[in-house]
Amino acid sequence: MKIYTKTGDQGQTSLIDNQRIDKDDIRVEAYGTADELNAHIALLACTVPDINCQTTLQDIEKNLFVIQSQLAIKDISQCKWSMPYLTNEKITALETAIDKLQTQLQPNKAFILLDAHQIVAQCHIARTICRRLERRIVSLHKIEPIDSLILKYINRLSDFLFVLARYVTVLVHAKETEITLIQPTD
Repeated sequence: MKIYTKTGDQGQTSLIDNQRIDKDDIRVEAYGTADELNAHIALLACTVPDINCQTTLQDIEKNLFVIQSQLAIKDISQCKWSMPYLTNEKITALETAIDKLQTQLQPNKAFILLDAHQIVAQCHIARTICRRLERRIVSLHKIEPIDSLILKYINRLSDFLFVLARYVTVLVHAKETEITLIQPTD
C-alpha cells in the first residue's frame, strides 16, 4: 500500500466516515491539533524522569487517539468501523494523577516563568497546544455537537500538564521563578 493517495492534492481530505471536507475545516483543525499534541505527549513520555508519569503519558496518548478518531467522524451512522469512546473513568484517572502529583508540590501562589528546564518547557508547550485544541473543539462544538467528555478530558489534560511541569521542576532540581503581575493595593 502506498503512503500517498493523491486524493488530497486539491486541498480536501476524507474523514473516517468517508465524507470529503476541506483541509482547513475546523474539524480537521481540531483533530490535527490533537495529533500535534499527541506528538508532544510522546516526547514527554520519552523524557520525563518518572516511570509513573511515563505510564500516565502513554495512557494519554491512547486517549488522544480516541479523541482524534471521534473528531474525524461527521456522521457516526455512516461509519463502517466500531469506534472507541472516552469514559468518565479516563477523566477520573487524570484527576487522580493530578492530585497525586500535587501532594508533592508547594501551593502555587503566582505566575511561573516557563524556563526552569528543557523538560519543563516541553510540558508547557504541550499544555499550550492542549489549550489550543480545547479552543478548536469549542469552535467545532458550536457548529456540530461534540461529546462533552472530550471537552472535559481536554480541559483536565491541560491542568495535568501544568501540574506535571511543576512536578518535573522538582524532579530535575530546577527552580520555579514566580512573578507577580498584580500588586495588592492598601
